[in-house]
Amino acid sequence: MLDAAARAGVRRIVHTSTAGTCGPVGGRPATESDGPPAWELRVPYKRTKLEAEKLALAAGAVIVNPTTPVGEGDTRPTPTGRMVAGVARGRYRAYVPTTGLNVVDVHDVALGHALALERGRAGERYLLGGVDVWLGDLFATIARLAGRPRPHIRVPYAAAQVAAALGLVNRDEVRLARLPMFFSSAKAERELGYSPGPIEPALRRAVADATGGSR
Repeated sequence: MLDAAARAGVRRIVHTSTAGTCGPVGGRPATESDGPPAWELRVPYKRTKLEAEKLALAAGAVIVNPTTPVGEGDTRPTPTGRMVAGVARGRYRAYVPTTGLNVVDVHDVALGHALALERGRAGERYLLGGVDVWLGDLFATIARLAGRPRPHIRVPYAAAQVAAALGLVNRDEVRLARLPMFFSSAKAERELGYSPGPIEPALRRAVADATGGSR
């Protein structure tokens, strides 16, 4: 696609990657200058996203790195959509308390793409995120919006590793939950004018879709 765009004379390309190519890192939110820890490179998803970024950067594209978008319309669903639906429908009763996510309204991510196309610098990456939230707090908010009790079972990370080794849960997802997946969007805010809003309205829309309720 990059070669075809070059032949057609396309001068501006925005490539959608993932925040996962920028981290996470221990002890602080990751930025565009960071990369994923070595153990995560065993996950094929991470490796392919990094390789795609290299190609896009070499072609002079602008890279956007969304964190964890939530909102309506996640009908396929994505892993995030499955998570929201699982909590909202009462199927998730446990969580790993030592991990977390940066959650962002999907509308803000869409606007961030437009801003990157208009203002982004070629060959640069821009994290499009929202709010860093510990997983237990995120699950509690989703459950509250769905009118359900919050999940209360705290699973130590070591126990999740054992479950992954036994094939009871997804091994790659457990690897990716080793560190809190927290990120900073300061560069996008500074250079693109990106300004994400509150996350609860997006979670409310996501819960409504997942449970068949009204928005």
